[in-house]
Amino acid sequence: MPPRLLVVLSLICLLGLPGTSRSDVDLWPFLEISDRTTTVLYPFYVREGKFLMLFPFYYRTSEGRDHHLVWPIVKYSEGRLKRFLPLWISPKEGEYTLFPIFRWTPREILSVVPPMYLQRDGGFRLVLPLYAKRGDKEVMPPTLYRVREEGKPTRIGLWPVSEYTSSPERRGIHILRFLRMDWGREVFLLRIWPILSWNREKDKRSFWLMPFHHERSDKHSDTSLFPVFAYRRAEQSTGLWLVPFLYSNSPQAFKSWLFGIFDLRRREIAGTEDIRTSFTLLGFKAFSFYRRQAVTSSTGKLLEYKRRLLIFSDVLEPSGKRSFSILGIPVATRGR
Repeated sequence: MPPRLLVVLSLICLLGLPGTSRSDVDLWPFLEISDRTTTVLYPFYVREGKFLMLFPFYYRTSEGRDHHLVWPIVKYSEGRLKRFLPLWISPKEGEYTLFPIFRWTPREILSVVPPMYLQRDGGFRLVLPLYAKRGDKEVMPPTLYRVREEGKPTRIGLWPVSEYTSSPERRGIHILRFLRMDWGREVFLLRIWPILSWNREKDKRSFWLMPFHHERSDKHSDTSLFPVFAYRRAEQSTGLWLVPFLYSNSPQAFKSWLFGIFDLRRREIAGTEDIRTSFTLLGFKAFSFYRRQAVTSSTGKLLEYKRRLLIFSDVLEPSGKRSFSILGIPVATRGR
């Protein structure tokens, strides 16, 4: 007798036995019957409470709220079509996608035909290639743009030909990006790029005549002859660049450097009172004759260091562990 026929006859005999109740049938995955579950040839028919599966055509899920046809192609929930792949998707209230043409959400709208993106609060709008707006800034490619502040235009331009700026303190005209003029009660700027620039703004003055630059205010002064010389002075810091020498000093950091000869640096470690120092002789960092790095406390106590001479190195870790290496390979380790 064929095996399939034997199984069917066994099921018929079992169902016909006197005194057999629904809860007595448990031949899963062929047949399962109970007060809450009915399964016939799993997964082709399954019912558990309000869940129903007629594989692969129909599914009832989420306590009977959701209905699926040939999952995941069609989903119908609470009286609303939420999914019809690949064309229609609406997973949440007020959110829709018509793939690949259109998407609508409570926050934004995206369209491929015509190509546009809109934030529904008005923060950003884009219609390619015709228009873009973010806040009070508008651009109409390829040349026209406009910026508003408090509802009044403050900057209008025809890129890259010209631009006009206007504010209570300043007026300005830029032509071909080479000539720029700004003027007002507390400011004056004249620039012919990249040769000449003259700027006066409140307590700040600057002058650029290629390659010379000078800038001065109540709090700082900068003078440079690019790229040979530069000097900067501020309230608590100074700096000097004179090829090939560099020097800078402030309460937080110090640097003295002579190209390829030596490099001495000191700086405070953020969030602590510890100080990190480094010294390099004849070379640059890893490629040098001698290099030493160290961390000390505010009282001068040595907390850690790493020093290297050619192929030999000696390291003190914060834990107190010492190690000696050749070509970066540890040779000996010991406690402090």
